[in-house]
Amino acid sequence: MLVHSPHVAIREDFDEDDSKKALDRLQEAVEVARRDAEQFEKEMLEKIDAVSFQGFRELEEVDNSFKDIMQRVKNLHSERSKQREIYKMETSIQQIENEKLNLESSIRYLAHERKLLEENSVKKKNHSLEFYSKLGLDLYPDGTNSLCLSFYLLDPVEPERRFYAYLSVDQYDQYYLNGPTKPALPAILLNDLLISLNQKNHFGTFVAALRRAFKDLVTSSSSTANTSSSALIYENNDLGPPTPSKSQIVLRQPQNVEESPPRLPSPPPPPLDAV
Repeated sequence: MLVHSPHVAIREDFDEDDSKKALDRLQEAVEVARRDAEQFEKEMLEKIDAVSFQGFRELEEVDNSFKDIMQRVKNLHSERSKQREIYKMETSIQQIENEKLNLESSIRYLAHERKLLEENSVKKKNHSLEFYSKLGLDLYPDGTNSLCLSFYLLDPVEPERRFYAYLSVDQYDQYYLNGPTKPALPAILLNDLLISLNQKNHFGTFVAALRRAFKDLVTSSSSTANTSSSALIYENNDLGPPTPSKSQIVLRQPQNVEESPPRLPSPPPPPLDAV
């Protein structure tokens, strides 16, 4: 018997077996739906994986293409940079070659000028030596880092008599005399001459003053010797001094007269290249 309802018609005689069968069919339908859903999900995941893999591959290809393009651009810039560097190097090489030519020309010019200066220096040196020789002066090293100034033509009695001074230079480029002069000159005079030489650096003036000092020494010694040798002792008488005979002339020994310094042997003139 059916019970009528406004919504569902329900059998009043619905037994337990029918309910169990209905439940089994429902469970079977649910299981089929679940398997279908799982299969659908699996297929969708496979499709998604396939699409994703393909997308990743395409993206990787695009990325590789982009990297390749960027590398080509970089290489192109590098090539252009190399070309610019090559151009700069070629320009620098040309400039260096031009400078080399200019330097070679300057070296030839300087070598020519040096040769002329050396020739003029030798001429001046020979002229100076000849000039000093005419003035009675020899210049040569004495072997002790000193320059020997050897004067002569000062003593009219003995023109070849030598007068020596030894000039040196210290570590401060200051002139000094290496030992006393021969014959000895006053220390005060020599000190004044050295001060003037170091202040003004006039070597010619120093040499001239030194020669004049030796000349004055010779003149003074000659004058003293002549005065002493001409001193005579006469016997006094009312008529004045008679004409003395040889037996009456007595040479008075000079008193307090400085003994003349010993004369050194005259050295041979040094060669021109020894100065």
